[in-house]
Amino acid sequence: MYNKWNTTDGCMHLNCPPNSLGAEIRLAGDASIIREKNGRIITDSQELINCSKYGRADRNSDPHIGSQVNTLCREGKRVTVGNPVGLYIVDVDTAGWTTPSGDDASKYMKLVRGTKEKGLRYTLQVPASENFTVGDIMIGGEPIAYGGSVAFKMDIGLIAEYCTNEQGAQSPHPCVGTEYAVQQTMLMQTKKKPYVHRGHGAKYTPCTC
Repeated sequence: MYNKWNTTDGCMHLNCPPNSLGAEIRLAGDASIIREKNGRIITDSQELINCSKYGRADRNSDPHIGSQVNTLCREGKRVTVGNPVGLYIVDVDTAGWTTPSGDDASKYMKLVRGTKEKGLRYTLQVPASENFTVGDIMIGGEPIAYGGSVAFKMDIGLIAEYCTNEQGAQSPHPCVGTEYAVQQTMLMQTKKKPYVHRGHGAKYTPCTC
């Protein structure tokens, strides 16, 4: 997971353990288990993540992604990570961006690696002929001072696929705890197929089982 480009010689993506591909697969795999408490199926995203003990409940992404995966499973769907497995820039929100010239700021944001659905790298550059710089572009009334201002407007997510499970939805399990510890350990030891995870959101498309 670690190399010189995301530690000593650079600041690339996936340099935080919760954002690794392993965490992506682990979280969604755990989220694919339907949960119940006191005879009631759990559907609330925060209650679900606390019940299943996957990811972190205080993150923006983990409860949301887990809820999306779990919803599909409750509907009797089989879910898998799209090929190739990865975390992608799935959208750049340029609404509310303004320029000194009045032009649409999105024209200065260029996709240079990946596809529109699976973006890997964007550049934001204003030609010298425009007589202003990136720092003059305003986002929500504030000038761009750091790369984080732009990164905050990007949706990072996974691409997943689903199909109907002919056997229907799985039976629900109780929340993770002493009663479920042995079953959970066996599940993590025997799980072979990757499922899904991570980012601010996920795009799901139908596929053939």
